[in-house]
Amino acid sequence: MAERTNEWPPDVGRSDESAGLLERLTRYVPDGHSIPADAWRRRHRNIVLLLLAHVPALFALGLYEGTESISGATIPAYPLLEVLLRLGALLGFALLASWPRLGRRVRTSLVTIGLATGSAVLVYFSGGLIEAHFHFFVVMGVVAVYEDWLPFLLGIVYVALQHGYFGMTSPEAVYNHTAAINSPFVWAFIHAAFVLALAAALMTN
Repeated sequence: MAERTNEWPPDVGRSDESAGLLERLTRYVPDGHSIPADAWRRRHRNIVLLLLAHVPALFALGLYEGTESISGATIPAYPLLEVLLRLGALLGFALLASWPRLGRRVRTSLVTIGLATGSAVLVYFSGGLIEAHFHFFVVMGVVAVYEDWLPFLLGIVYVALQHGYFGMTSPEAVYNHTAAINSPFVWAFIHAAFVLALAAALMTN
């Protein structure tokens, strides 16, 4: 009968191999530092301008009421003060993201959250049109130019939390179909999963 022996110390080769694999994987995860400072500033300036361009467009949508002539969608009206408060948040993110005393990744994070907030406001002002949610995917494509994993993580978390919370408190403002209104957390997870898939595809490329 063969004796059973316990190896001690344990097989460190296997753990070293796992650590090496993890190191190789993390080496290829973009962290934004591969972009020269001048290139980052140009890209960031353009994205901040894009965020600012949302303000007049969303202002017009927020004050519009009725059936839109091209798509036939019914757009609800919102009080002027509510429209101004929501758009003020976008301006706040744009101003903070433009402040040069803040760090590079902080400014990247601020403009990413600002754009995601613009997506949320678009969905809200449109009355929860499912097509308006496509804007979140556009935002992920835009922030991909930072070549950093952080904006993607922020986008995924933002979608999950925003869809989940407002889906519970004001489901008709987030979704316009019965299945999502009845199960907002399920649909928040579905939307976040698709944003995660898009982020993974963009980071891979």
